[in-house]
Amino acid sequence: MRIKIDLSLCPYSHLSGICCLIPFTSWEAQIFPAKIFFHNLSGKESWEQSLPIEGPIRGFTVILDLERSRIAVSGRGKRGFFRFFLSHEGIAFAKGGEITLPFSKSESFPKVRERLSLGIHKKQDWELVCRRGLMSEVFPFWIALAQQVPHSSVPKTPVGNFSLLSHEVEKGNVVSHFQTLFQTGFVGILSPRILDETYQGILADEEVPAGVSPLGIIHEGARQIRALFFRETGGQIALLSALPKEFHAGRYVHLQSSFGDQFDIEWSKKEIKKVVITPGSTRDLLLSLQRGIRSFRVRKSPRQKGERVSRDTPLSLREGEKLYLDRFQH
Repeated sequence: MRIKIDLSLCPYSHLSGICCLIPFTSWEAQIFPAKIFFHNLSGKESWEQSLPIEGPIRGFTVILDLERSRIAVSGRGKRGFFRFFLSHEGIAFAKGGEITLPFSKSESFPKVRERLSLGIHKKQDWELVCRRGLMSEVFPFWIALAQQVPHSSVPKTPVGNFSLLSHEVEKGNVVSHFQTLFQTGFVGILSPRILDETYQGILADEEVPAGVSPLGIIHEGARQIRALFFRETGGQIALLSALPKEFHAGRYVHLQSSFGDQFDIEWSKKEIKKVVITPGSTRDLLLSLQRGIRSFRVRKSPRQKGERVSRDTPLSLREGEKLYLDRFQH
C-alpha cells in the first residue's frame, strides 16, 4: 500500500510582465521578454537586467517550475526560438551562456517536501486558475511554494492582508476566507502583497511599517492550510480534524512531525481511508481521528492480515518500521 502524488506543479502564464518568486530566495522577478525587473521582498533592493532577445515576440511563456525550483521562460523572437532558466544560481540560456545575479540561496530548505493534492487536474494556466478561484486547485501550489521561500515573521500588529490571516474563522467559512485572501494578497503567480494592489474594496488603505515582508503571508497561510489536514498537539496527532466540506477527496504525503515521523494520508467521501506512517523515533502515539471513527486495521507490511484496533489504543511506533492503517470503520 503506497500513497503517492504524480501531478507536477508547474503553473504558467503567457502574460508579459508576470511576477514570480525566485525559489530559494526572497526576490521577485517581473518578467518581460527582453528585460527582467528584480525586487527583494525582504528588503528595499531592486534592479533590472536586459536580455539579448529581439522582438516581435510570439508564444511568450513563463513557467514557475516548483518541481525543479526555477522559472523557465520561452518564446519565439526575431532570431528564432529562445529559452532560459532563472534560479537562485542566475540566468542560464538553453543555447548556451549565463548571467550571474547578485543573490544566492538564502538558507537551507527541506530535501523531502510535503505535497498536497485535492483531486484537481486542470490546465495550470494561471489566468484560468485565478478565474476559477478554486482553493482545491490553489492550495497545492501554495504549500509547495512555501517550502521554497525563506521564512519571514508575521508582524505583531496585523496590517493589510496579515489582518485576514489573524482572524478566527469558522470551519464552514475557511475556504471562502482563503478565496478572499487569494484575491487580495497576491499578484502574478502567487507573488505576495501586504496591501490589496487590485483595490477590490476589501481592505482599508493603511501605512505598512518598515521591515515587514509579504513573504510571511505565504508561510502563515501555508501553516493554516496544513492545519486543516494535520495537527500536532502535545504529542498527539490529529488527521483531517478540520477538513472543509469542499475537500471531499485528496492526498497529503511526506507530512513531517516534530518527532521526525513521516505521514502519508489519503481520504475520499470526506473520510480518512489510508495512512502510512514512517516513524522517526520509537514511542507510543495516539492518533486523533475524525468524529465517528471507532476502529481501524493496522499492519506492519502490506502483505499482512493485520489486526483491528480501537481509536483509543496508542500505536506502538518503532523507528524506521512502517505502519499501514486502513479499513477505518464507524
